[in-house]
Amino acid sequence: MTNRSTIVLAVAITRVVNVEVSSRLALVFGDATMMIAAETAFLLLRRRGRTPEGGDGQEQYLSAGLLDRPISIPATLSLAGILLLLLVVTRGAADVFGGGGAVAAAAVGGLADAHSAALAAASATGESLSVDAATMAATVAVARTCSPSSRSQQ
Repeated sequence: MTNRSTIVLAVAITRVVNVEVSSRLALVFGDATMMIAAETAFLLLRRRGRTPEGGDGQEQYLSAGLLDRPISIPATLSLAGILLLLLVVTRGAADVFGGGGAVAAAAVGGLADAHSAALAAASATGESLSVDAATMAATVAVARTCSPSSRSQQ
């Protein structure tokens, strides 16, 4: 489930920066994207009829969720730092080495955070990086996270 969530989030996050890269990623990872959408729909429909143990109804059960969780400032700042570093490194690698440099930077950045590496690759499109190269870099970052060797480390 984690790998498919990573893919869906990477596609969604890159859409904010570059719609064309996001669309191509969705094509590359289309089967996983469809599967996670189907699983999510199934879980939401299954959850719909349940009530919490000892609770007074469905509204209370459905209201508990993401908004009830506190935000960790150190975790947020570390993620922002990783994203900033990957944005700078990916852009620099694309400027100096072209598409191959961006792919290499995304592969290394994917070890730290696949979402940030995919976002950095998508945002580097422009004068120094083509959409094809950015899509390849984002794909490598996400695929590295979903590889069998990364699963054994989790």
